[in-house]
Amino acid sequence: MSLLTHERWGSVRPATLAALVAILSILGCGQKAPSSAEGAETAAPDTAVQVQPTGDAPAVRPSSDPVTSAPETPGTAETPAVSPGQAQKLTAPAALAKAAAAGKYLLVLFYRNDDDEAQAMKKIIASAAAKLKANSITINVADAAEKDIVAKYQVDRAPMPLALVVAPTGAVTGGFPGKVTEEQLSGAFVGPATASCLKALQDGKFVFLCAQNNSTKSNDAALKGVQAFREDARYAKTTEIVSVDPTDPAESKFLGQMKIDPKTSVAMTVFLAPPGAVIATYSGATDKNTIVAALTRATSGSGGG
Repeated sequence: MSLLTHERWGSVRPATLAALVAILSILGCGQKAPSSAEGAETAAPDTAVQVQPTGDAPAVRPSSDPVTSAPETPGTAETPAVSPGQAQKLTAPAALAKAAAAGKYLLVLFYRNDDDEAQAMKKIIASAAAKLKANSITINVADAAEKDIVAKYQVDRAPMPLALVVAPTGAVTGGFPGKVTEEQLSGAFVGPATASCLKALQDGKFVFLCAQNNSTKSNDAALKGVQAFREDARYAKTTEIVSVDPTDPAESKFLGQMKIDPKTSVAMTVFLAPPGAVIATYSGATDKNTIVAALTRATSGSGGG
């Protein structure tokens, strides 16, 4: 089914399970699938994981899974297993809230059976969390007390064990079934602008990625049409504007996928729609009517802007 449909964008809502994979592929992993409408580029899966957060965080429930916060000062390379006396026990929703409040990533391990695979991933996640100064939590999907968080990420039918990387924004920036390495977990840590874009797309929103800095020309003109689009009552609640410095090295991978030159001399704007379609790219000034026309053409399948 085409990602560019009136049904999806007529009442924007969080993306489906399969859509998260397309969103994550914006980061540059895997191959791109052919566009489902001329002028709209849609990324293809980069892993076999199909998970997607939906809705607000569920109510707090009792849980026996530990949440660990990595020390603020560098530790040893090897991280011992966390015992109940060493870590504060939090529910999954509380762990997400705690990580977000601290501006930290949360490494989440979902498992069904505490077998060798799950044990191996637990050790890797614990070690990576310490090195990356991230928080971590393990969740047994068979535990009835965890049904809300399992539903939130739609992992009830996902292959287990499954590691997710969740940014402070709440965006899922990586998913790894069966096995994972510390390098893979580290690679799923993205820049703030990238995380903001992913979160908005995963929430089913339009995103304008505005790449500009003090050296680029037409900055105000580039924002004019974008801001007018967001002020339109039809799009106000489902549109996010994310600003990024094109020279920011933390965002280089994402900007490369968006085909934005870090040396650009003029402000660049990329119009994205869920789950991961590039509707149009603008150099310099933007115009609301032009943006709406590009969206209309994409949804009708008659070409991009």
